[in-house]
Amino acid sequence: MASSTYTTLQYLLDRANISDTVTSMSAFLDRRDFNGLAEKVFAKDEVTIDYTQLWEKEVYRQAEIWRTMTHFLTSCQHIITGIMFDDLPQPEGDVPTPQKVKASANVLVTLRRDGIMGDSTVQSGSVYNVELIRVPGISGNPWRISYLQAQSTWSKGNMEVMKNPN
Repeated sequence: MASSTYTTLQYLLDRANISDTVTSMSAFLDRRDFNGLAEKVFAKDEVTIDYTQLWEKEVYRQAEIWRTMTHFLTSCQHIITGIMFDDLPQPEGDVPTPQKVKASANVLVTLRRDGIMGDSTVQSGSVYNVELIRVPGISGNPWRISYLQAQSTWSKGNMEVMKNPN
C-alpha cells in the first residue's frame, strides 16, 4: 500500500530505482537477456513500444518484439545517459506517493551485423521517452516500463544492418 505522504527518502529511492530500470533495459537487451527484460524492466502484458517515429510502423504491445528485431545482429550496444524525470514530484507538503512517472534519456546505439555488403555497423542517437508504473507486490525495485517511445536525432553507417534478412 502506498504511503499517504511522499518522503524524501522514498523520493531518493524512487529516483535510483527508476534510473536502474531504464539503464537495465539496455544491459538486458545488449546481453540478449529477454527474461531479464520481461521480469525486471517491462510491465507484464502492459508495455507499449513505439518506434513509429523511426520506421513509421505499428506500435508494439510486447517486449518480445526485441527478440525478433535483434536475433540477426552480431552485437548491439545501447548506452543510456542523461535520464531526466519529467513528473517525479518533490516531497514537499502532503504529496502522495507517485504510481506513474514519465522520464526521458539520451541513447547512443551501435548495431553490428557481420556478413553483409558494406560497413557492418550503424550508429544512431535517440531520445527515449518512457513511462514507468509502480507495480505492487514486487520485492526490491517496483518500477517497470509500461511505455517506450524512441525518437531518432541522427544516424550514420550502413542502414542495411538493421534490416531483418528474413
